[in-house]
Amino acid sequence: MVIEHAPLEDELGDVLEKGMRQLGINSHVLAERAVVSLENIEDAINYRSVPELSELKRLAAALEMNEVGLVALAQGQYPLPEIAGLPFCLYPLRTAHGIGVANAYIVADCSLASGILFDTGSDFALLRRVWPKAIRKLDAVFLTHPETEHIGGLTGVLDLFGRVPVLRRKERDCPTRWS
Repeated sequence: MVIEHAPLEDELGDVLEKGMRQLGINSHVLAERAVVSLENIEDAINYRSVPELSELKRLAAALEMNEVGLVALAQGQYPLPEIAGLPFCLYPLRTAHGIGVANAYIVADCSLASGILFDTGSDFALLRRVWPKAIRKLDAVFLTHPETEHIGGLTGVLDLFGRVPVLRRKERDCPTRWS
C-alpha cells in the first residue's frame, strides 16, 4: 500500500493531555492559567467540542506550545506529512477508541511480508480488521508509551505472532507477559 500523506498520531485532546503531563499540571490548573472553563477543556480532551480561537490561543500559551500549530490542529488544518516516494511502505492502522481514534502503524519493506508494528491500538480484534493482508509476520513491536490506545492490543498481537521483540522505554514500563 502506498499512501500520499500520513495521518497525524494525535488529535487535540491527546495534545492537551500530553502538554499538561509535560508541565505536571491537571485540567483544573490549566483552566486557571488559560482562563478557559474547565468544562471547555474537558470537552476538548474528550472530543466533544473544540474551544473558541481565543481559548485555543490561551491554552497554547498556558501549555508553552506553538499557538499556530495548536490552532491548526484543532481546526483540522494541520499539514499532513507527505510520504510518497519513501523507500518503504507505511500501513496506517486506524481503529475506534472511545469517541476518538487509536493509531498504529506498520513500517515494512514493500517487497516483504514482514514489518515493524508501532503501537498495537486499544483492542486487537479491531486491529485485525484493518490489518494489511500483505503483512504475515512481525519483526518487532515498538510501543511509544503505556496508554491503552497504544498498548491495549499487545497480548493479541503476541498471541498471533509469537515472541517478537517488544521495544519500549524502560522508565515507562509497559505491562506484558513477555517482559
